[in-house]
Amino acid sequence: MNPYILVFIGGTVGTLLRILLGLVPGDSEFPWVTFVINITGAGLLGVLYGLTSRFVSTSARTRMRLLLGTGLMGGYTTYSTLAVGTDGLILGDRLLLGAAYAVPTVVLGILSAFLAERACQARTIPVARA
Repeated sequence: MNPYILVFIGGTVGTLLRILLGLVPGDSEFPWVTFVINITGAGLLGVLYGLTSRFVSTSARTRMRLLLGTGLMGGYTTYSTLAVGTDGLILGDRLLLGAAYAVPTVVLGILSAFLAERACQARTIPVARA
């Protein structure tokens, strides 16, 4: 299948998931939905990379990463909203809340992806690569 089609399909589904989760009502100034989406998305991307790095043939790995990584997780996560949300908090004289949103999102996202990838790599069985 065409790589652009894979990214388009995955991105469409990921964006739909993000939009649906964005409909969850909230009473807090802290953007919890976006925070959770970005952390879980980073973790799920780590799972994908961990599983596909040792278990799937090269061509299948590439297709899965385009569909699920670039497409689905790219549409699901929303780091542009992180940037705009942080900017809005800072410009609204909420510097500490902006920092409490941006820094943990990035740090926990990296940690989530790293730990998920390592955990999945440790539990997969290497097979011959095509």
